[in-house]
Amino acid sequence: MAALAVASTGLAQPILRPADEGPDAPTPRAMDASASSPPLSPREPGEDETATAADATASLVIRPTAFEVLGCTAFDASEIEALFADAVGRPLTTLDLLALVDRLRDHYWRAGFRTSEVVLPDQSLADGVVRLMVLEGAVEEIVIEGAVHVRSTWYRARLRRATRTPLDVEALTRRLEQLQAEPGVERLTATLVELGPGRHRLALRVEERPPWSLRASASNHRSPAIGSLGGGLEAGIASLTGLGDELRVAGQLSEGLRDLRVSWDAPLTPWDTRVGVAYRQGRADVVERDFEQLDIQGRFESVALELRQPVLRTRTLEIGLAASGEWRKSTSSLLGRVDCLQLGLRDCTPSAAILRLRSDATWRGARRAVALRSTVSVGVDALGATVERDAGDRDGEFVSGLLQLQWAELLPEIPAAPWLDGTQLLFRGDLQLASDPLLSIEQIAIGGARSVRGYRQNQIVRDNGAIASLELRLPVWRTGFQRSIVELAPFVDYGSGWDRRRARTPDETLVSAGLALRVAPTERVHGELSWAHRFRDDLPRGDRLQAEGIYFEVVWDVF
Repeated sequence: MAALAVASTGLAQPILRPADEGPDAPTPRAMDASASSPPLSPREPGEDETATAADATASLVIRPTAFEVLGCTAFDASEIEALFADAVGRPLTTLDLLALVDRLRDHYWRAGFRTSEVVLPDQSLADGVVRLMVLEGAVEEIVIEGAVHVRSTWYRARLRRATRTPLDVEALTRRLEQLQAEPGVERLTATLVELGPGRHRLALRVEERPPWSLRASASNHRSPAIGSLGGGLEAGIASLTGLGDELRVAGQLSEGLRDLRVSWDAPLTPWDTRVGVAYRQGRADVVERDFEQLDIQGRFESVALELRQPVLRTRTLEIGLAASGEWRKSTSSLLGRVDCLQLGLRDCTPSAAILRLRSDATWRGARRAVALRSTVSVGVDALGATVERDAGDRDGEFVSGLLQLQWAELLPEIPAAPWLDGTQLLFRGDLQLASDPLLSIEQIAIGGARSVRGYRQNQIVRDNGAIASLELRLPVWRTGFQRSIVELAPFVDYGSGWDRRRARTPDETLVSAGLALRVAPTERVHGELSWAHRFRDDLPRGDRLQAEGIYFEVVWDVF
């Protein structure tokens, strides 16, 4: 799950504004004058033209037996009836009727339909029924400007859901904010142009980001067994087909590691349904001095297909569901011969066919952000998956669950200590539980830069595990735009792992505390250097840096 933090400054938000007013451009309120309802009774010839509106409206008194609203699709009949219930049977003047017009208009506005208007049409009141007419706001045309890499039809398809009649301005604004968050969009500006009573054109101007991206990184975050020092490259191209898809190729390299991953992600429907496919292949050779003569080699390969669907998206909360299928296979060899290097494993070339169900929830407030993810994985007997008769053996049939939580809190400002403004408290926790012994490719790894710092990468690998980390990020140097350049981050890490069959391997617990230095000299370059004190000395330490509890990483977003 991607790192979560509370941003001190937000991204530019899309702007939804009315069209610039010109001498001939009507406004929502100007509609009352240009399409004002005629008087309920015609004026007699020779009537004094200087009579005031108050004199004309005060002379009419009616007792309506019912109200009928024409052109209303937003509310049902019972809601409209309740809205005018107190006016039925009462003596009303024209001023009272106009007040009821305003009441219905306000009801529309409170529901978000702020481009809808209500008028009192010319009518006969002989039957005692007062008829009001609603001109519900509608978008007749969507004009897209500036779309270069993504087709205009992609934007239109995603805006049509938010431009249904009657037009809900708040829903449209939320939809624009969601489009603003798309990776390929730099900025959106939306203008709502009034074409006539209830008729509008939506003009959307798009500023797109360059489609190409390239990220380079270097770190000592790998296991010392395969060479902790290494680097990686990740390249991507957005909207390869012009439909909002994304192709990414990533590779990692160290002394004993060769890892390649190719993925493609594309939208399926205007409801933000997306499909993703990924292929990964690599090899890992043990190069650690104590085991180098054993010529231990490993190969791994996987193919995955995933379907994702957001089920709720608001300004602060997003909930999504995903279902995926994955095939994974690994092979290990010792002294050039295939060998089972995992305790409890009989098949030395194990494979697994896995079905996964995942739910994600992210909540963001002004000073707090919370992300929760739960994943249920079920290994099935398919695609040649390893299946053993003995229930105690490790194979491809299993059920496991993974729960992940991230919490970021922007601490309150202290007037006496302004240098602490922007201090963040972060918590991260992972919990994996399995009903059966797992293959190594499905186990949880504990120890290292991403879990418990101060210990070597993948210090312990178990079927079940719990990881927790608490970190305080203190800004040391910031720019005039309040972007942190240098941060100090004291932290405490904890991890515990145990196998399904505890008699085979002992339970292990790791605890550490330390300090991290985070540096971001530009928006494209950032790095982190951390040191941690380990509270256990009875475990292998690994290479020189990891043995001292030191981890580093430098990342450069080339473009």
